[in-house]
Amino acid sequence: MSGHDQISAEKSRRNRGRKIRFSGDFAAHLEGSPGDWTLDDLGRPCWLTGIRDAVSGRWTEIARPADAHASALPPSLVELLPENLRAAMPSVGPRMAARLHPPEPPRGRGRPPVPSSAPTESRWCAWLVDIRDCSQLELARRLAVQQTRSAEPTQRVADAAGLTRAMRRYAELRIQAGRLLLHRDGALPWILWPDGAVPLNWWTSRWFFGGLKAWYDVLVPGGG
Repeated sequence: MSGHDQISAEKSRRNRGRKIRFSGDFAAHLEGSPGDWTLDDLGRPCWLTGIRDAVSGRWTEIARPADAHASALPPSLVELLPENLRAAMPSVGPRMAARLHPPEPPRGRGRPPVPSSAPTESRWCAWLVDIRDCSQLELARRLAVQQTRSAEPTQRVADAAGLTRAMRRYAELRIQAGRLLLHRDGALPWILWPDGAVPLNWWTSRWFFGGLKAWYDVLVPGGG
């Protein structure tokens, strides 16, 4: 078990079975920034699962563990993920998401978009950046092993961090694609912003807490 998982497991044991008396104010129960959030055995934020009946609400897995194994994620990326490859966030579901945001028109021929070409890797990239506070720079470093050797010569010049423009762009596209996929799934926080492009400090916004309240009132049995 990695150090990250040991810490999460210990915090999860302390929080397991503890139910918070919910006043209706989600902000009062927030555990700092997402990178500080304790996760339970299913990768759900404990400050949310500890709220009365929240575990019985609708949740969306970031990616199915079976898909992660089948897609051969780079080991450098897997090192940052939970050992059991489980993580989830509250969700309104894909049907409601489609009603809120009409689907895109079909694409013509050509290279498939990133969300279709590497969905599992993209989902985890978005989760790492938005829920675990992993920087895009660190993500680009870990994904560098995925880069092709067909980049233009001007893109092969590394910057001070040892990364090329192609490496940075690769990570950026993965993050954008993952956010879009989670947005389509109806997962919070991504469903709350167009294409899942969450802003900086999204977890402090009234929009996020308003979305959580709507989820709790409508999709958590006994929550309203």
